[in-house]
Amino acid sequence: MQRNFRWRPGVLAAVALTLLALLPQVHLWYARGGDWQGAYASIDGDEAAYAAYLAALIEGRPRLNDPYAGVDDRAGAPLSESLFSIQFVPAYALALPARALGLGAPAVFIILTPLATFAASLALYWLLVLLLKDERLAALGVVVILCLGVFASGQGTLFALTGRRASPHFLPFLRRYVPALPFPLLFLFIALIRRALTAADGKRNPWPSALAAGAVLALLIFSYFYLWTTAAAWLACLALLWLATFGRDRERRGWEVFGMSGALALLALVPYALLLTRRAPEMDAVQALQHTRAPDLWRAPELIGYAALTLLAFGTWRGLLSRHDAVVLFAASFALTPFVVFNQQVLTGLSLQPIHYKVFTLNYVALLGFFLAAALIWQRREACVQQRTARRRIAVRAAAVLLASMAYGAALLDTVKATRLLAPTNLARDEQMRVVRRMAEIGMEDAVRAEDDGAGDASRRDGNGTGSARRNEGAGGASRRVALVTSYILSDNLPVAAPQAVLWAPHMLVNSGLTASEHKERIYQYLYYTGVAPADFPRFIDANRFLIYMLFGPARALPYLSNAHAPLTEEEINREGRAYAVYVAAFTREQAARPLLSYVVASPERTHDLSALDRWYERDAGERVGVYTIYRVRLRP
Repeated sequence: MQRNFRWRPGVLAAVALTLLALLPQVHLWYARGGDWQGAYASIDGDEAAYAAYLAALIEGRPRLNDPYAGVDDRAGAPLSESLFSIQFVPAYALALPARALGLGAPAVFIILTPLATFAASLALYWLLVLLLKDERLAALGVVVILCLGVFASGQGTLFALTGRRASPHFLPFLRRYVPALPFPLLFLFIALIRRALTAADGKRNPWPSALAAGAVLALLIFSYFYLWTTAAAWLACLALLWLATFGRDRERRGWEVFGMSGALALLALVPYALLLTRRAPEMDAVQALQHTRAPDLWRAPELIGYAALTLLAFGTWRGLLSRHDAVVLFAASFALTPFVVFNQQVLTGLSLQPIHYKVFTLNYVALLGFFLAAALIWQRREACVQQRTARRRIAVRAAAVLLASMAYGAALLDTVKATRLLAPTNLARDEQMRVVRRMAEIGMEDAVRAEDDGAGDASRRDGNGTGSARRNEGAGGASRRVALVTSYILSDNLPVAAPQAVLWAPHMLVNSGLTASEHKERIYQYLYYTGVAPADFPRFIDANRFLIYMLFGPARALPYLSNAHAPLTEEEINREGRAYAVYVAAFTREQAARPLLSYVVASPERTHDLSALDRWYERDAGERVGVYTIYRVRLRP
């Protein structure tokens, strides 16, 4: 590192990116004004599931819990592992301080956005300074790499000009709480490897940096699958390049660094593998795990990798770069990593949603390789310039400002478009927070009432030996009161700040509290209670296409999740419709009580025929909260 290393350029870049990241939340605050109900501005539909799991941990529930089904791991009824419980480090890193400070999941998500942006910017800045020895160039790299991440994933404004559907992503790494929270650790890991190798080359002790890098990789293993596998693939690429390039002595020192870092990661993989063996049986299907050996060579990060390798080859041919330069090897390793990751299935035969690599990790790694290659060539050319006139210095600075402005402008345009695209949903979610807060109050009232009833039962039992303790339905209980929520968005977001379980929600599928058959029955119940007639089933599915994901699996619903998408056929939909018709015809009171409903949350803005529900449940007069009505319901005798 430079002796006069300064953080100021990196801090300025971090501030600029943080202001960009806050735009959706600022827009929500502005649009709602004094009527804001406390919602966070969501930038990805999956954030609701992460927020629900985080809320459960903040409440004090165990690591193995299902916030949607309302069940926790307990003796005699263990839960299987889910993607949330296996990747537990970010969740607990947020839940523990939130519990201490009295913050809820929505507040944590709001705070996380600027913190994650700032941390990622500074981590990337430090890495680029270590590699380039130039603070201004490193600050430029931060802006270019993080702002163009959506472009490098093959999305964004520039790609929308070709007729593609607009994407809600603008700074993809900010999806909360993963990859947002652990994302800076990827750059920190690479920087620590660079420090360790530099120390080894300088005959200094590389152990502290190498062990720290291994510890960071171990944290990534329990944080986010796509981050740690990207980090491991990059490390393998660098190790092969390093050991194939340098002489015996430097090769030995490289083995020390890679060996120490890898050893800690391998130790962490032992309990990680144990958790995987305990995963829910449905998890592989839910995550669209695909068995294939087909190569995948033309994704956007790979195209950027091709360009970076071409630049490096050009620089070497012109004598500007040397293949024995450690920084050149770092650039080459970044460029090669997308090819390794996107084609590992050729050897393993397994592919797990490669779209997540394209959007959250490899786009940034490929951009890092391209920027580093271009910066190295520019630095070497500048070193050959005999005379640097004032005009040349001004031209260079103007070019840097122009490049940063173009990257920032593209990101700003993507941010504005994404904010406008997501605004209706975010405004609706904030209005729904009135209902969520009221349901939280009702949950507390019910918990107090249950405690009082339990105390009365205990007193009667002490007095005459009869009576029974009431089942604890409050916080920490084995099960929770269940609500039928007619709004898809509200059902997904109710567990974010309220204690009740829901009959069904779109993200219930990714948790481990229900088996696949139980989840399908919950969907059937939801459709039945909300008035979807069997004859209307195909038409209803066509109007609500996301239900294909829930009924037939993600691989059938979303073409981009796998490389072998098989479109759903009309016969398959009709077959499912016939199964639904049989279910409705044979529906019994026993099924109506499984699960037992305590509440119905309905919106007059969306007409639902609740006559099927009224056949089995009695509704009270209802309580109006905003545009929604909360009913307390009781199973009919």
